[in-house]
Amino acid sequence: MKDLLINNFLRYGARALFTRTIKKFENDTTNLREAQENALKKIIEKNRDTLYGREFGFQNIRSVEDFQKAVPLNDYSTLEPYIEKMVMGETNILTPDEIIFFGTTSGTTAKPKFIPITDEHFRYVGRSVLPYFRFITEEAPAAIRGGTIKMTSPKLEGFTEKGVPYGSPWYITEVAKNRRNPLIRDIFISLNRNYWEDEIFNITDFNTKYYIIMRLAVERNITHFSMANPSTVLLFAKKLNEFAEDIIRDLYDGQIKKGIFLDPALRIKLMRKIKRNTKRAKELEKLLASDGMLKPSKVFKNLALISCWKGGSAGFYIKQFPRYFDNTPTMEYGIGATEGIFAIPYKLEERGCILQPGYIFFEFIPEEEYFSDRKTILTADQIKEGGRYSIVITGYNGLYRYDMRDIVEVVGFYNRAPVIAFLHKAGNAVSYTGEKIFETHITDAVNLTISDTGIQLNGFTFLPDESGELPRYILMIEPQKELKEETASDFLKAFEKNLKKVNMEYETKRDSMRLGAPALAILKGGEYERFRASLIAKGASDATTKPPVLKKEPSFINNFNVIRRTELKE
Repeated sequence: MKDLLINNFLRYGARALFTRTIKKFENDTTNLREAQENALKKIIEKNRDTLYGREFGFQNIRSVEDFQKAVPLNDYSTLEPYIEKMVMGETNILTPDEIIFFGTTSGTTAKPKFIPITDEHFRYVGRSVLPYFRFITEEAPAAIRGGTIKMTSPKLEGFTEKGVPYGSPWYITEVAKNRRNPLIRDIFISLNRNYWEDEIFNITDFNTKYYIIMRLAVERNITHFSMANPSTVLLFAKKLNEFAEDIIRDLYDGQIKKGIFLDPALRIKLMRKIKRNTKRAKELEKLLASDGMLKPSKVFKNLALISCWKGGSAGFYIKQFPRYFDNTPTMEYGIGATEGIFAIPYKLEERGCILQPGYIFFEFIPEEEYFSDRKTILTADQIKEGGRYSIVITGYNGLYRYDMRDIVEVVGFYNRAPVIAFLHKAGNAVSYTGEKIFETHITDAVNLTISDTGIQLNGFTFLPDESGELPRYILMIEPQKELKEETASDFLKAFEKNLKKVNMEYETKRDSMRLGAPALAILKGGEYERFRASLIAKGASDATTKPPVLKKEPSFINNFNVIRRTELKE
């Protein structure tokens, strides 16, 4: 009864606190076309006298149609000359506002992108996510009653010649705590009893970072796991068990494990809050003895929600959650990037998010026309349920008609706003003879194969192989248990059948012998974790680094220790 009263109080409190925000959100999603036209109008008026605005005649733009005729579709390469001027300190180029930060992201290219962030952009991001807090309070109020285990990479990489900071987009969210009104900031920190020190997330040693987070978490009232990658959620669960004995020993001793790569100053800072906790150590020992493992759902008995990506290949990892988290509810993390917030989650167990139409102007390219010379460009009110589109954005940070290359599917509507789910990056496909195999095909085929065979995997990657007379593909897998040759052969046969089922063109090309039979490469245990750790050690974001589902380069397999190959006998 007490929990019910508290949860209802939180719901009513959120409704009162976010009344204005929700009213605007409901109005924008109901009057979608008007909201989008207003968003575009504000952006154009604000930026009409910039270098870009003058070059493309912003002063003559009066409608969406005018805008689409005057301004070409862009990607980073076409806007890069303007951004380079901004990095060098030139002003009024893409936006008249001062650049307070450049978010760096590699995207699908090796060269880092510099995404400009202004105060106005920063405020828009904050306003965009407020409805999410209302939805999360409505759907899972218990999740905000305690602390959150998160994973961010708030890394400051450096400064431009003009002194503008640049680095991980997560860094600006950490800076946000210091840009709030001091009173609000203090209230926020005092309410968050499990406030995490920023330095923890900048620990460079992979295992040390996870150890410290779990060492501190087991003594805290954790009610929410919130991190973009579902693979990271699983990694936390696995690390909790890998470190179980050391954590229990540290609880008995009131220590942080010696011999790990932890900065002495940070160790001293953390040790000020650590005491012997015999009671908690015995609780974990009991759980370990009874279950043979430490289940996060039992270690954190008040755990109420897991927030993570649910689109694309995420389903493969989410299906493994029950082993560690029992029936803990899940909620989408949202659809966005360094460039902005595009859609917000609103329901438990849903993979779709509501397009946020009040701040960014959105356009959509149908996936089937993506590589066409004559593309149909649709506005948010023109896209249809079941359609698949690449998102194009125009925002306050000077990105005009900027193709994100994110393919989303419309899975429904909220009022009149589309509810979208992420599928994959546009163009991230392999094709020898027109079969066009996307990440979603591989993920669907692997999930079906797991259901058919019962064989569980830690990860998988699909890639081309050109070593034979006919082009073919290899599926790399890291099984959770050792596979006998016969079992591996059964898995490969089932995968071939299921890939044909989800991609008819692949079936046609295989049956006509234009593609050779696929092969299976079995990896040594722990290879995907080792590869992920190596990427992070080179500077990749721990928060957003995803296991590779599909790679175009046949040589990619050389990054892994393959212990055995299995051929499909035809």
